[in-house]
Amino acid sequence: MTKADFEATVSARLMRLFGDMSAGMGVSPARRLRLEGYLQAGVELGLLTRARAISLLCESYASQFGDVLEADSPLLGDPAAEEIDIRIPLRLPLAAEADRPS
Repeated sequence: MTKADFEATVSARLMRLFGDMSAGMGVSPARRLRLEGYLQAGVELGLLTRARAISLLCESYASQFGDVLEADSPLLGDPAAEEIDIRIPLRLPLAAEADRPS
């Protein structure tokens, strides 16, 4: 897998994950954590930098939710961590949306 292939795969997976979150579909913790591990492994294997991984995360988040997620947000992990620390934020529906009848 090339670096470009890896980045395209990560982007597609992030878009699907955040797309499901924004549609109100349930996203299992296992699914989110697998993708975090995939991102961290990509950084450790030199397929992308941590900064690029965070950038892809922020771009996908903004695309799906229309909200800006700053690259230095503590929600995304500790940039100074000894082991790679990349976290995918969980976005739950607003309480008012959850209370609406289907």
